[in-house]
Amino acid sequence: MGIYIALDIYPNRISQEKWKIAFDETVRLLNAYSFMDKVVDEKNGLKYTYLTKSRYKKHLYEGYYGGWHIIDEDEEVELYDCIEAYLNNDCQTIWFVNTKGKRWHIYLLAMACLLTSYFPENIHVYGDITTYQCIQALNWINQILDRKIDMPIVFKKKELLERLKKQLDNQLLNQFYDNSLSDRDKDLGNFIRLHFSEEEIYQFYKNKFSLFHIKSYEFQKILREYLEMEFSFEDLIKMMKECHVDLNDLVEILLNWQLHIKDKKYMKHSELFDKVYENLFGFYHRPIQSYCSLDKMEMVLGGEVNVEELVNKEELRKNLCEEILEEDLEYDIIFFEQFSHFYKGCKVMKELDEMMRENIRFLKKNAQSYYQYYLTLNRKERENWFIKNNQYMLLSKEMWDHIFERVMDNVYVFRLIALFCVDCYQSNIYQFIKMLVSNLNVLDYYWDEEIRSDENV
Repeated sequence: MGIYIALDIYPNRISQEKWKIAFDETVRLLNAYSFMDKVVDEKNGLKYTYLTKSRYKKHLYEGYYGGWHIIDEDEEVELYDCIEAYLNNDCQTIWFVNTKGKRWHIYLLAMACLLTSYFPENIHVYGDITTYQCIQALNWINQILDRKIDMPIVFKKKELLERLKKQLDNQLLNQFYDNSLSDRDKDLGNFIRLHFSEEEIYQFYKNKFSLFHIKSYEFQKILREYLEMEFSFEDLIKMMKECHVDLNDLVEILLNWQLHIKDKKYMKHSELFDKVYENLFGFYHRPIQSYCSLDKMEMVLGGEVNVEELVNKEELRKNLCEEILEEDLEYDIIFFEQFSHFYKGCKVMKELDEMMRENIRFLKKNAQSYYQYYLTLNRKERENWFIKNNQYMLLSKEMWDHIFERVMDNVYVFRLIALFCVDCYQSNIYQFIKMLVSNLNVLDYYWDEEIRSDENV
């Protein structure tokens, strides 16, 4: 599923007058941040699309209702200025957006919080959202609107539970868990223990664990939440046995999360360490906010797992990561994703630098025949060539302007042509081309390096 933000709405319970007031304030937030939208333009009789700052449009919904629209790759969000646009269903999910890696996660959350502040009973926000993220979103709203927006009810344990009690006869814990966005920590665990029985909690988590494989993201997310809310370790092992989970796999994960270390040390470069660990061993490393001693683990496991052997294995992994990280810290860029911070003169890890140079050589060789043909074209034909060959990406208006300005520069344009000659249905190539399109300074640097290399041969 990934990281997402979702918004459910009960349109039949909302008046147009109040909806318009709330909508107008979302437009103020829209204008305050660089959300992007797709625009269709025309040049030389050919249509092409580009990304530009999202704005309010008078005719968005079937040319009738106004609203705003946001797009980022394959994710789209929109909101209409008329509540009638949503009256097809009593309740509907109007947003379900994957925001993993999106810069606008907090800002879209701010939009959702604003709407729930107007309609707390009739609009519900949920997803992968933390209390801290919500506080960030509210702080931003308050700066833009010059007034205080309160936390949505999904962050208020007591109020949420009281509301659910009025609505439900059973499955109360399930609904509270699914609706609550309070941090899954000891405080929430204490609240659940206060209001639900041990039997209810046990059965709830057993059902949750039984749905997923232990190596899955979903299973490990539930496991981390269970431990950070400080529920019973004895009950956890009992559940694992009843769900036929491999206890060796379980203990390996717990040691990886440093559950057995009471005073956890957080490295200065912990984020990089986690990334190195994930790349090497295939699962995410992040210390857990909980503690269970090795003695207790061994006692509860009853000798079914050789804990000492797994501890030694984890130590070897950590030592290997630390050795690699120590070598890599002299570089500014050690992962592909970090090229968004590239600047001329920064130090790129040797293997990554060689990969970039090899890929540029491939692009240059692959585009040679296209380039020779392109040189025979006049300006209009060159502009049309780029428009017709843009099959895979939504470019920014600035990128299109850059292309149209350089179409007659026979030397520089070769590198731009190379970006349009690759089959981007291959995901690894797509990510590489996307990075270059978004960071022309990277393309320019490595392309010019390749030119100098050819001249020195």
